[in-house]
Amino acid sequence: MQWILALFGGLGIGSLLTTIVNHFLSKKSDAAAQLYQEKREAYLGMTKALYDAEIEPGPKNEKMFGYYLNVTKIFGSQDVVQTARKLMDSAPNTPDRDTALTNFYGAIR
Repeated sequence: MQWILALFGGLGIGSLLTTIVNHFLSKKSDAAAQLYQEKREAYLGMTKALYDAEIEPGPKNEKMFGYYLNVTKIFGSQDVVQTARKLMDSAPNTPDRDTALTNFYGAIR
């Protein structure tokens, strides 16, 4: 029993605990960074798809917006999803669209 205590004392309990805590904090930080990257890609993709759909309306560009909206449902916030839906429901070149765009970009920030 004493040799186990001596072994732990020799290893340094403090350094062992520090290593374990640093490992878990590093994993948490990596997960947060990956979530941020996923959100960023989804938001930028949705913004680009929206731009493409405004410039050249068509089913392909609208489907890309829908794709990124689905990705945002997984990784993004609920506010962004709701404002994107309001944006989809608004007609182009109307005051409602301008308001929806302002709210959409505000939710992304």
